[in-house]
Amino acid sequence: MKVKISIFFKVVFVLFFSLGCNKDDNREPAKEYESCCGTEPSVLKMGKSYVYVPNVFTPNGDGLNDLFYPIVNDNINRIVYFEVFAETDTSKILLYQVTNVSLDEVNEKGWNGLDNDGKPHKGYFTYSIYFQSKDKPFKIKGAACAVLCGEDSSIFKNKEGCFYPEQVDDNGVFMKNIKNSETGCFN
Repeated sequence: MKVKISIFFKVVFVLFFSLGCNKDDNREPAKEYESCCGTEPSVLKMGKSYVYVPNVFTPNGDGLNDLFYPIVNDNINRIVYFEVFAETDTSKILLYQVTNVSLDEVNEKGWNGLDNDGKPHKGYFTYSIYFQSKDKPFKIKGAACAVLCGEDSSIFKNKEGCFYPEQVDDNGVFMKNIKNSETGCFN
């Protein structure tokens, strides 16, 4: 019986990581990146309002995908609040918070990936964003990952399902077919 259970868990483990993570890299993801497998970007169309929240960003200061923030259209008047949390099994820690952000400030008020101590946050986090649109207020909650460039980040080089802030067209609409140009981070 023990052998069957052990084999079952090994099969589940392999399937989980082969479906959610890069198939070309046989290494297991760093502990902080384990929960990054399977997070989805948030795309919301409600009336005339459009919001895209990426599921990955790389806060390495190279000018590409350095800040985590929602991409919105001009039907959004402002962000009432935007919060980012690190979560453990027993607690939820606020890492970032801004309030009353105008449409013009959205891309300037993004989270830079630093925790409360000024250290880079690595891996999974959750967010909550409350929007005021021209139609009505609404809230989005989701999860994403901060990828710190380095050896551990190489699993994200060809990982399917990673969508970055820069993957939007000229109107700010998320487009899966736009290639991520973050190349230096994943060597």
